[in-house]
Amino acid sequence: MAVGAQRSQVVWMVLRDSLILTAIGVVVGLPLAALVAKALASALYGVTPYDALSYWLAAVGVAMVAMIASIVPARRAASVNPLSALRAE
Repeated sequence: MAVGAQRSQVVWMVLRDSLILTAIGVVVGLPLAALVAKALASALYGVTPYDALSYWLAAVGVAMVAMIASIVPARRAASVNPLSALRAE
C-alpha cells in the first residue's frame, strides 16, 4: 500500500499466494490418494476406492479451509499502516 496498491489488491495478493499453494497440494494429493485407496479398499465401508464424489468433496473442503485460513492474514496485511511499514523496513 505504501507504493500505491489498494486494499483489495493487497488482500487478493495474499489470497492468491495461498490458493496457488492449495492448488499445488490438491494436484499432488489427489493422485497419491488414488494410489493409496487401492491398498485401503478393505477399510473403506460403503465407498469405492475411486469414488469421484469423495475426491471432489475432499478437494473442495481443503480449498474452503485454506481460503478461510487465509482471510485473517490477508485482512491484517491490508490494514497495516503504510507509513509504519516503511519505518519498520
